[in-house]
Amino acid sequence: MTITELARSVQRTHSATSQKVAAMRRAGWVRTTAGPDARTKRVALTARAARVTGRLAAEWRATEAAIAEIEAEIPYPLSQAVADIGQALRRKSFHDRIAEKLARDPAWGRPRGRRRQGTHRRRDRPVRGAAAWPAGGPRRRRRTHDRPASGASRRTGSRSAQGTPASCPGAAGVPAGAGC
Repeated sequence: MTITELARSVQRTHSATSQKVAAMRRAGWVRTTAGPDARTKRVALTARAARVTGRLAAEWRATEAAIAEIEAEIPYPLSQAVADIGQALRRKSFHDRIAEKLARDPAWGRPRGRRRQGTHRRRDRPVRGAAAWPAGGPRRRRRTHDRPASGASRRTGSRSAQGTPASCPGAAGVPAGAGC
């Protein structure tokens, strides 16, 4: 089966299916081979995956039987309850519902450990008012070294004085100072 065929059968996008197949390949559940043309990949279960398919099918059957049992006990199908919840969440998300309740709860208050906006310290401001900085503002750290001029080396002077290293491919044709 190709990734495209697999995507159609599970009703997912090609991209999502391709990513899932890649993860399953890394985990050792499937192997992929080149398809009839360079654009397709064929997916097949490994021996390891084939050994567990019977157990997975049994688990699926047990899950469906448990759902049918629950649906027999409640006044309407579980699938209808899921659809109703989906419609309610489309009207207002679960997050928004929780946030509304928390906004009205005095015990929720302001989260601990966080400062209020605007009370943080910045490095370019004095701690105790403007008088704490010397005249002219905060001192800036001076650079301890200057960059060498273009083409110059920090250790031994200019490259042109060193010449081109013999290890450079085509060293004879490389101008002095160009490096490799």
